[in-house]
Amino acid sequence: MKRLIIIAVVGLALFAGETGCKTKSSRMRNAAVADQNVTDSIKAKNEQFMSGFQKEDTTRFAQVYTKDGWIIPPNSPPIKGRGQIKKFLIQTKNMGLSKIQLNSNEVFVDSDSTAVETGTYKLFVGNGQPTDQGSYMVYWKKEGGSWRMFRDIWNSDMSPTDQQGTNKVQ
Repeated sequence: MKRLIIIAVVGLALFAGETGCKTKSSRMRNAAVADQNVTDSIKAKNEQFMSGFQKEDTTRFAQVYTKDGWIIPPNSPPIKGRGQIKKFLIQTKNMGLSKIQLNSNEVFVDSDSTAVETGTYKLFVGNGQPTDQGSYMVYWKKEGGSWRMFRDIWNSDMSPTDQQGTNKVQ
């Protein structure tokens, strides 16, 4: 009888462990699918961002940001809110910038409503000549059911002398 109880307990423990492993595996698989969905959504928003900039569609460009979003450019104070972000777009276009190319490297999904993206960028002037390149990091938040940039910061790979025009972007 004692042996039967031990066999039953061991069998139950093995069954529970197997079920737990399947549940954990299932959760991990579901998380990976969710992470891929977030990554795909963020990449689509990046396309909207690049297209909106290139077409000078300030509304399309600014809608990629949360209402209280910030752009944190190098050597400049933060630009806060969609209205100021629209003004920033106009200013950068007036300076001759014509195109932004983003290449997302990694998206870290933190929760159902936050994620962090890292990547590289390249900026082009009117004639298609590259003028700057570097790295960026965006803190994404879900707002109104859509992923939007909450904080956007970037850093140039170019040295200060490169930025003064003595060296060219590759």
